[in-house]
Amino acid sequence: MSSSTSPGLTEALPPVTWLEGPHGHLACHLYPAARPWLRVLISHGFAEHSGWWHHVATALQAQGVSALTFDHYHHGRSAGDRGDVQDYAHLVAGLRTALGQAGAPAMGTAPLVLLAHSNGALVTLLAQAKLPPGAVQGTVLCSPFLEMPPRVAWGGTLLAALLRLISPRLRVPLQNRPWRLTGCRAIWPQYRSDPLRFRSITVRFFLAMRRAIRAVRAVQAPESLPLRVLSAGHEQVVSAAAIDAFYERLRCADKSRRHYAELHHELFNETEWEAVLGDVLTWCHARFDAPAAQVPPHGPASAAAREA
Repeated sequence: MSSSTSPGLTEALPPVTWLEGPHGHLACHLYPAARPWLRVLISHGFAEHSGWWHHVATALQAQGVSALTFDHYHHGRSAGDRGDVQDYAHLVAGLRTALGQAGAPAMGTAPLVLLAHSNGALVTLLAQAKLPPGAVQGTVLCSPFLEMPPRVAWGGTLLAALLRLISPRLRVPLQNRPWRLTGCRAIWPQYRSDPLRFRSITVRFFLAMRRAIRAVRAVQAPESLPLRVLSAGHEQVVSAAAIDAFYERLRCADKSRRHYAELHHELFNETEWEAVLGDVLTWCHARFDAPAAQVPPHGPASAAAREA
């Protein structure tokens, strides 16, 4: 699919805005709204890139929201060998660079919300701990990567420790199982054909993940910052128990959660993605000054979707 209103990969992106950060160039795409009531910075997930978020960014733009997507370092068109992250500090630095671009004049001066998916949510939580007060006004975490499933966490860590003795840059192939990511069968072939999606990761990337996961356990989201957590019932990629535990320990004065029991890990690549985005916009509308006409009517993404 290449339609801007359909989930999945597209090449119909706005021109790349190249940013220079501490670890090289960063590929960024701007979707400025005419009179924005909100700005949204999208932090994509593991192995993917901004091409998978075009449909979300254009939908936000149509609702009066200025959106910005970018490729994390070592992902997509940004600098760094794909699938080879030495330390999550590199990814955090890239997010901070993109955050600066969200303040570009074309994006407006409306409140800024971070929409972060999976591994991008892990990066966002690490970055937020070091952001100055008032840098962002809200956070939405979609299927946050806070821990691996138990078998991967234990078995993978042991294997990585052994392989590191050979070479930390040794690559391990990734299993391509799109049905674990989304129930939208029409876009499954795109996961295999996307030339920018990496198919393997280095041992040191895996070990950097383990360090980042341990580090984020000590991070507490700012208590005054509104935070929304989205989770999937058919979760096979990240630990659902870790999401539950994270949400319970949050001390945010304004925290809420939406659980989609019938959807998969990539909520915004499901056929019901527009309803998920509608839920997010409704949440934003309740906290920021938005014209009522710019929030579309929508139904729940699933009859089993529930509010926590």
